[in-house]
Amino acid sequence: MADRGALVSPQTARADCAVGVAAARIAEALATGDVLAIVASDYRARDIVTALCGAAPNVQIVFFPPSDALPGDTQPPTAANIGQRLSARRKAREAFEAEGRGRLVCITTAEAASELLPE
Repeated sequence: MADRGALVSPQTARADCAVGVAAARIAEALATGDVLAIVASDYRARDIVTALCGAAPNVQIVFFPPSDALPGDTQPPTAANIGQRLSARRKAREAFEAEGRGRLVCITTAEAASELLPE
Protein backbone atom coordinates (compact mmCIF):
# COMPACT_ATOMS: atom_id res chain seq x y z
CA MET A 1 0.00 0.00 0.00
CA ALA A 2 1.30 3.45 -0.90
CA ASP A 3 2.27 5.92 1.75
CA ARG A 4 -0.41 8.64 2.07
CA GLY A 5 2.31 11.29 2.12
CA ALA A 6 3.31 10.20 -1.37
CA LEU A 7 -0.24 10.75 -2.66
CA VAL A 8 -0.82 14.27 -1.33
CA SER A 9 1.71 17.03 -1.85
CA PRO A 10 2.47 19.24 1.19
CA GLN A 11 1.19 22.34 -0.64
CA THR A 12 -2.16 20.68 -1.40
CA ALA A 13 -2.52 19.43 2.15
CA ARG A 14 -1.78 22.88 3.58
CA ALA A 15 -4.19 24.62 1.20
CA ASP A 16 -7.00 22.17 1.98
CA CYS A 17 -6.29 22.45 5.68
CA ALA A 18 -6.27 26.26 5.49
CA VAL A 19 -9.75 26.22 3.95
CA GLY A 20 -11.00 23.93 6.71
CA VAL A 21 -9.39 26.04 9.42
CA ALA A 22 -10.85 29.24 7.94
CA ALA A 23 -14.33 27.69 7.74
CA ALA A 24 -14.07 26.44 11.33
CA ARG A 25 -12.96 29.86 12.61
CA ILE A 26 -15.77 31.59 10.74
CA ALA A 27 -18.28 29.09 12.15
CA GLU A 28 -16.95 29.77 15.67
CA ALA A 29 -17.19 33.55 15.15
CA LEU A 30 -20.81 33.16 14.06
CA ALA A 31 -21.65 32.15 17.62
CA THR A 32 -21.21 35.79 18.69
CA GLY A 33 -22.46 37.71 15.63
CA ASP A 34 -22.47 38.23 11.90
CA VAL A 35 -19.20 37.77 10.01
CA LEU A 36 -17.56 39.50 7.06
CA ALA A 37 -14.69 37.33 5.81
CA ILE A 38 -12.29 38.87 3.30
CA VAL A 39 -10.26 36.13 1.63
CA ALA A 40 -7.17 36.41 -0.57
CA SER A 41 -8.50 34.68 -3.70
CA ASP A 42 -11.73 33.89 -5.48
CA TYR A 43 -11.00 30.14 -5.48
CA ARG A 44 -10.28 30.09 -1.75
CA ALA A 45 -13.44 32.10 -1.03
CA ARG A 46 -15.58 29.66 -3.02
CA ASP A 47 -13.98 26.70 -1.21
CA ILE A 48 -14.72 28.32 2.16
CA VAL A 49 -18.34 28.95 1.16
CA THR A 50 -18.67 25.27 0.27
CA ALA A 51 -17.10 24.20 3.56
CA LEU A 52 -19.35 26.56 5.54
CA CYS A 53 -22.45 25.03 3.98
CA GLY A 54 -21.59 21.90 5.94
CA ALA A 55 -20.07 23.54 9.03
CA ALA A 56 -22.86 26.07 9.58
CA PRO A 57 -25.99 24.85 7.77
CA ASN A 58 -28.41 27.19 9.57
CA VAL A 59 -26.53 30.35 8.62
CA GLN A 60 -27.28 32.63 5.70
CA ILE A 61 -24.12 32.56 3.54
CA VAL A 62 -23.54 35.23 0.90
CA PHE A 63 -20.63 35.03 -1.52
CA PHE A 64 -19.75 38.37 -3.10
CA PRO A 65 -17.51 37.67 -6.12
CA PRO A 66 -14.87 40.04 -7.45
CA SER A 67 -15.26 41.73 -10.81
CA ASP A 68 -14.08 39.73 -13.80
CA ALA A 69 -12.88 42.88 -15.59
CA LEU A 70 -9.11 43.10 -15.81
CA PRO A 71 -7.45 45.95 -13.88
CA GLY A 72 -6.83 48.90 -16.15
CA ASP A 73 -8.98 47.44 -18.92
CA THR A 74 -11.64 49.62 -20.49
CA GLN A 75 -14.04 46.68 -20.93
CA PRO A 76 -16.70 46.44 -18.22
CA PRO A 77 -17.39 43.21 -16.30
CA THR A 78 -19.51 40.59 -18.02
CA ALA A 79 -23.27 40.64 -17.60
CA ALA A 80 -23.12 37.33 -15.71
CA ASN A 81 -20.60 38.74 -13.23
CA ILE A 82 -22.63 41.90 -12.71
CA GLY A 83 -25.70 39.75 -12.11
CA GLN A 84 -23.89 37.62 -9.51
CA ARG A 85 -22.65 40.71 -7.69
CA LEU A 86 -26.04 42.42 -7.67
CA SER A 87 -27.72 39.21 -6.56
CA ALA A 88 -25.26 38.88 -3.67
CA ARG A 89 -25.90 42.49 -2.61
CA ARG A 90 -29.66 41.93 -2.69
CA LYS A 91 -29.42 38.64 -0.81
CA ALA A 92 -27.24 40.23 1.90
CA ARG A 93 -29.53 43.25 2.27
CA GLU A 94 -32.67 41.10 2.48
CA ALA A 95 -31.05 38.73 4.97
CA PHE A 96 -29.80 41.62 7.11
CA GLU A 97 -33.17 43.38 7.15
CA ALA A 98 -35.28 40.26 7.71
CA GLU A 99 -37.26 40.19 10.93
CA GLY A 100 -36.12 37.49 13.32
CA ARG A 101 -33.13 36.76 11.14
CA GLY A 102 -30.39 34.33 11.99
CA ARG A 103 -26.68 34.80 11.59
CA LEU A 104 -25.26 36.14 8.35
CA VAL A 105 -21.81 35.57 6.87
CA CYS A 106 -20.54 37.39 3.81
CA ILE A 107 -17.49 35.90 2.11
CA THR A 108 -15.64 38.06 -0.40
CA THR A 109 -12.18 38.73 -1.73
CA ALA A 110 -9.80 41.60 -1.04
CA GLU A 111 -10.27 42.71 -4.63
CA ALA A 112 -14.06 42.82 -4.34
CA ALA A 113 -13.93 44.55 -0.96
CA SER A 114 -11.78 47.34 -2.36
CA GLU A 115 -14.09 48.18 -5.27
CA LEU A 116 -16.54 51.05 -5.16
CA LEU A 117 -20.15 50.03 -5.66
CA PRO A 118 -23.00 52.22 -6.88
CA GLU A 119 -25.47 53.39 -4.24
